[in-house]
Amino acid sequence: MTKQRNLTVKSHLFLPSRKKIWTVVGNNEYWLDVHLKYCSCRYFYYKSLMNAKMCSHLEKITKAIEQNEYEEVEFSDQNYDMFVTSLLKDILNSNF
Repeated sequence: MTKQRNLTVKSHLFLPSRKKIWTVVGNNEYWLDVHLKYCSCRYFYYKSLMNAKMCSHLEKITKAIEQNEYEEVEFSDQNYDMFVTSLLKDILNSNF
């Protein structure tokens, strides 16, 4: 298993729609799609797609969900677009 740094798993729940965005926060914040087994980190393509191994963020989120060890933060649906825009900007800035 990959060495896991101090990573925090967060579930961002938007109400009343119940849309959920998962992130893992360490030195950077990464967006993950649990069902698609996708992570926005730069290593995802090399580890997950090329070598069929999960990146440390996917390992962490899988374990956190199984053990119910994640932080859930609630937002209004009115904040959804702003949240996604901000998250994407952070991801682009940290990967390039």
